[in-house]
Amino acid sequence: MAMEYRTLGRTGLKVSVVGIGSIGFLRANSTEEDVDRIIDRARSGGINLLDTAYAYALGKTDKMIGKAIRKDRDRWIIIGRSHMRDPKEFAETTEETFKNLQTDVIDIFELHDITAPEVYEATKQPGSIYDVALEAKKSGRIRFIGISTHGKADMVRDMIESDRYDVITISYNAANCQRAPGDGEEMARTADELLPLAASRKMGITIMKPFGGGSLVQPRPGPDGTEILLPPLDLLKFCIANPNVASVTPGVETVEHVDVAIEAGRAGAALTQRQIAELQELASVWGTDFCRRCGYCLPCSEGINIPAAINVLEAFKNAPPQPDREAYAKLDPKPDVCTDCGVCAERCPYSLPIPENMAELVRLAAR
Repeated sequence: MAMEYRTLGRTGLKVSVVGIGSIGFLRANSTEEDVDRIIDRARSGGINLLDTAYAYALGKTDKMIGKAIRKDRDRWIIIGRSHMRDPKEFAETTEETFKNLQTDVIDIFELHDITAPEVYEATKQPGSIYDVALEAKKSGRIRFIGISTHGKADMVRDMIESDRYDVITISYNAANCQRAPGDGEEMARTADELLPLAASRKMGITIMKPFGGGSLVQPRPGPDGTEILLPPLDLLKFCIANPNVASVTPGVETVEHVDVAIEAGRAGAALTQRQIAELQELASVWGTDFCRRCGYCLPCSEGINIPAAINVLEAFKNAPPQPDREAYAKLDPKPDVCTDCGVCAERCPYSLPIPENMAELVRLAAR
């Protein structure tokens, strides 16, 4: 069966129902050769949507994508982003993105991670970063303006109803009913209210965090002590099963990850309602207090790879009495260099207690 394509809202663009989230390149420390192989496999499998951002290694990821698609740029639909809040810096990074991607036109350019209420309010003011994007759209260099957010539901509703944005990128996954007390996103409202509202206003919807940033594909002990594994294929199909969703863009780290995405995106591969209910029940084991591997906590002033460290912490907590310590040994530097400055926790969209997590990992590793 061939890849399924859907219309991305009012843009009219036909996008594959699965795309490539390049944040995976950042997590995997991918080389140009790695990215070439991933893009080549995506190309042959019918994927045409690439999701990237300047914040991913400050343009390094964009550069690798630009080189990988320079011979067939026209077949790809690109979502680019800038996380800058100052209009001048936003404009500068936007220009850098054109250069890095080796393109004169970017299909969708998003205001990145507009989560804090004060940041969103600033986008409404004259001369804001939104106006910078709007000028680029008027000049034809940006075809459509989008926004990505981890914000509270009422704020996201305002984004949608403003009709200023053609596309929205938002989190959605099989654990959507589970959220931490300090989490800005209200996942149940995303599914029941925000996605239908955006679709009704012809807004294009792309989904991030289908694997909860990687946590949902880490094994967890179930209520009876047996290990629970959520198949990545089914987690992607869960998102695609929502008719309001145009595309889901998982963070891809390997060619094998691309193969799973291609399989999930094939026409006729949807989950049944019974399978969806079973998947959500299993996903409830993950609870609410988990890292989505978004990377917004980085960079750490001490050089700690925080998402990788938390991944090891979760493995330690869910492992048998004698966990495999190889992953901890590979952490460089170790989390014991954490100074408890708290900057990472302030950046986290999910209000996770990251310094406490680092301290807990050091204690567990010392056992």
